[in-house]
Amino acid sequence: MASVAVPLFVAGSLASATSTLAAGNAAEDAAQYEAQQLRRNAGNTRASSQRAASEEKRNERLAQSRLRAVAAASGASASDATMEDLTADIASEGEYRALSRLYEGESAAQGMEAQAEGAIYEGKAKKKASQLSAAGTLLSSGSTLLQKYGGSAASSAGTTTSFGTSARTNYNVRVGKGGM
Repeated sequence: MASVAVPLFVAGSLASATSTLAAGNAAEDAAQYEAQQLRRNAGNTRASSQRAASEEKRNERLAQSRLRAVAAASGASASDATMEDLTADIASEGEYRALSRLYEGESAAQGMEAQAEGAIYEGKAKKKASQLSAAGTLLSSGSTLLQKYGGSAASSAGTTTSFGTSARTNYNVRVGKGGM
């Protein structure tokens, strides 16, 4: 029975270790894909914020145009102090809004890029953990086989052999490969 059990046990251990390694590789691949998507989204977010900033600047120009039209219709001069103040206020507000849109987009993009780096780190950590787990599986299986079919770990290492206690006392001691 042991002749069939050992190869099956070894095959099962190898299959378990292989699947553990495959899971680690798959986790790393998934993390790389997620990071790629996050970086793409970061680029799209930046582009979107640039479009939003352009739209804010367009709205500023429209507000400036409306101010001039209303001022001209009322007979006010473009060089009037009030007109200059209003023009400056509209320009400041437009610039603030445009820069705010750019900042929001850049901030969101940087957050996505940080997530991408975190995903890559996590994928690498999972791959490393799978390698260690696979090694542990193989070592544990080897230890189990050694205990079941190869004697104690100490006698296999060549440090000691058992002290017998039968009707006649048997004191066998083996130190190293050369014995005593």
